[in-house]
Amino acid sequence: KFLSYKSKLHNSYFQPYGLIGIGRYSFNPQGSYFDPILEEDVWIDLQPLMLEGQGMAEYPDRKPYKLSQWNIPFGFGFTYEVSPTISLGLETVGRYLFTDYLDDVSTNFIDPTLFDNYLNEENAELAKILNNKSKLVDADRAYSPGQQRGSSSNDFYFSVSGRLIIKLNRNSKKKRIVKPFFK
Repeated sequence: KFLSYKSKLHNSYFQPYGLIGIGRYSFNPQGSYFDPILEEDVWIDLQPLMLEGQGMAEYPDRKPYKLSQWNIPFGFGFTYEVSPTISLGLETVGRYLFTDYLDDVSTNFIDPTLFDNYLNEENAELAKILNNKSKLVDADRAYSPGQQRGSSSNDFYFSVSGRLIIKLNRNSKKKRIVKPFFK
């Protein structure tokens, strides 16, 4: 909290605070394509398809990424005590990630023929469909291998949350007695 415990404002109805920490998260980027046989969109996990050459000998600097990683959350917020049993809160938290593959997009398009060398036949076909959808938007201006697909800086995201806090069994007249561990 920003307010000192010795301050008269510490017991005010408005309590701002800051936060920083370390977190762990899991993610699984997916992409879709329209399957004419099923007549619906099919969602596919992208990480195993190595769409930017992760793990390929032709791209030694592009390492496969893990689907569970660490992050650094940081932010600020406040609580406002409406009554002794009800408080409202608002909090904004940003999360700095140690990967650029939250969305499976980081660097440049690769030559799609390489998928045949590293993936089984089915996955190679899926990778060729999913790695470059720009031709679906404008076939005359589709991206080609080597062109930029994303920016190579670590990802970041933030969230804003509102809270309603209801304190149950609050008895303001009852004093808390702390007993020592040792006698």
